[in-house]
Amino acid sequence: DKAQEALNKSAAIATKAKQYKTLLETKNLSSRIFKEKGNYKQAEIIMRDAIALAKKQKLKKTQHQLEDNLANSLFDQGRKDEALALKMNALKAFEEMGDTVSAAITQSGIGVIYLESGLLEKAKYRFYKSIKMDKKSIGNIESYGNLGIIYSQQKKLDSALYFMQLADKLGKDYPSFIIKNKVYMAEVYREKGDIQKALTMLLEIESNYQENSEERDYQHYKLRIAEYYTELNNWEKAQEYLMGIDTSVVLNKNLYKKSYGYVGHQLQLKRKDYKEALRYYTIYRDAIDSMENARIDSNFTEIESKYELSEKRATISTQKLKIRNYSLAFVIAASLLLLIGLLFFGYRRKTIFEKRITKEKTEKQKIEIENLTKENKIISMQSMIEGQEEERKRIARDLHDNIGTLMSSIKMKVLSIQREVQNLEKMNIATELDAMIDSASQQVRRISYSMTPVALDISGLTHAIKDLGLQLTQNDIELHANINALDEVDDKKISINIYRILQELIQNIVKHSKASEVSIDISRKENDLIMRVRDNGVGMTEDQWEQAKSIGANNIKSRVNYLNGELKIITDIGTHFKITIPLS
Repeated sequence: DKAQEALNKSAAIATKAKQYKTLLETKNLSSRIFKEKGNYKQAEIIMRDAIALAKKQKLKKTQHQLEDNLANSLFDQGRKDEALALKMNALKAFEEMGDTVSAAITQSGIGVIYLESGLLEKAKYRFYKSIKMDKKSIGNIESYGNLGIIYSQQKKLDSALYFMQLADKLGKDYPSFIIKNKVYMAEVYREKGDIQKALTMLLEIESNYQENSEERDYQHYKLRIAEYYTELNNWEKAQEYLMGIDTSVVLNKNLYKKSYGYVGHQLQLKRKDYKEALRYYTIYRDAIDSMENARIDSNFTEIESKYELSEKRATISTQKLKIRNYSLAFVIAASLLLLIGLLFFGYRRKTIFEKRITKEKTEKQKIEIENLTKENKIISMQSMIEGQEEERKRIARDLHDNIGTLMSSIKMKVLSIQREVQNLEKMNIATELDAMIDSASQQVRRISYSMTPVALDISGLTHAIKDLGLQLTQNDIELHANINALDEVDDKKISINIYRILQELIQNIVKHSKASEVSIDISRKENDLIMRVRDNGVGMTEDQWEQAKSIGANNIKSRVNYLNGELKIITDIGTHFKITIPLS
C-alpha cells in the first residue's frame, strides 16, 4: 500500500512533466502490486493502458517489454494461450531489434509456460536457447533452475541437483529466486528418499518469514512442510501446519489446491473422519480435473506454428532456390558443353576432359537436388510419426490417470461401505461391483498399454517384444522367438518404430492369418538388423501386400521407410516378412 501511494505521486509528477518513460515504469510497478494482491483484473487494465501509451509514444522496446510482463500476469490467471501468443510476438520483436538480453528473458518465460503445461522437451529447448542467448541475465539464471525442475520431473535427479546448485551459485544476488530454488532443491532430496533433509531446508526458509506473514509464498511453503510431515507420519505437525494455511491463497492455483486436498484427505483418513476426508478428496480431484482440462484445451500447437511457420517457409524457400540454381547451372553447363564442342572440335583431348568435368558437376547437382527433396519428405514423415506417438501417450495418460484412478476410488469406497453396513454384505453387492470394476480396470490397463508400452521404457525393447508375444499365446498361437539381437538397439526412435512395426504385424496375424504357429527371428548382420516374421496361416502374396491400404499396413510401410529400411514378402507357407533396418 505504501509502495502504491509513492507510485501514484510519481505518476502525477511524470504526467505533468511529460516524462513518459518514467510514467510507464510507474504503471508497470503498479500493475505488479495489484498482481501480488491477487487483483489480476486491475493489474491487466493498468498494463494494457501502459502498452497503449508506449505504442503511442513509439517506444517499441518498452512496449514489447510491457507485453512480456502482461503475458506473465495472464499466465498466472490460467490464460496460457494468450500469454504464449504475447511472448512469441515479443520474442520476434526483440530478435529483430538485436536485443539479446530481452530475448533471453522472454525465451525463459516461454519455457516456463511449457514447463507448467507439462511439455518438458519444449520447455527444455527454450531454456537452453535462453542460456545460449545471454549467459549473465536473471532470465539465464532462472533457466538453469528450471532445467533442474525439468530433470527432476524426468527422474534424472543427479542432473536436477547439478543445475539447481549451479543456479544457486549464480543467483546469490537475487534472494527471492534463491529461496524458490532451494524449495525445488528440497523436493529433489525428497525424491531421492532424504525427506528429513528436504524438511530441514524448508523449515530454515520458513524461519526467515515473520509469523502470520501474508505473503503467498509463505503459505505455499507451509503447505509443502505439511506434506513432508505427512510422509514422515508426523500427523500432529502436519495438522498444525495445514490448519495454519490461508486457504484463500492456496486454493487460487490448481497445483497448490491439489496438494492441499491430498494432505487434508490423508489426515482425515487417519482420524477416521470420512466426511471431512471426502471433502478434501473432492478438492484434490477438482484440482486434477482443472489441470487436465486446461492442458487439453490449450491451443499451443496452433499458436507456436504461427510463429515457427515463417522459419519453415524460409528453409523451404532456400531449398527451392538451391534447386532452381542447380537446374539453371545444369542448363548453362549443357550449353557451354555444346559451344565448346563446336568451337574447339580440333582439340579432341581437351574437349573430352571438359566433358568429363561438366558431367561430374551435373551429376553432383542432380544428387544434391534429390537429397533436398528426400530431406523435405523425411521432415514431413518424422513430424507425422512423432505426432502419432505424442497422441498415443496423451490418450494412455488420460486413461490411466483419470478412469483408472476413478475406478480405484470407487472400489475403495464400495469396500468401505460393505465394512460399515453389515446388511449389504448379505446382498453381495460389493463383490459384484468389485468384479465389474476389476474388469473395467483391466480393460483400461490393456488399452493404455497398447497405446504406450510401459515395458519399453522400463525393461527395454527385447522384453517389450516378449510382452507383445503374449497376444499370440493368449489366442492359442504357438510362438518361437529368437530376438536377442534387439539388445544392441539403443536408439530410442529406432526402438519405438521397431516395436510399432512388430505390434502391427502381430495384431494382423491374430486378426487375419488363422495361424497356429508364428516365429520371430531377429539377427544382426554387419550394420543391419534383419527381422523375419513367419506364420503358417492363410498367407499373403506380394501383390496383395502392395495393394493393401489399411491403416495398419500403411503404418508398417511408413515406419519402415522412416527408418530407411526395406520390407519384402517371401513366398513361403503362410506369410513371411523380411525387414532390414540399418542401425546407423
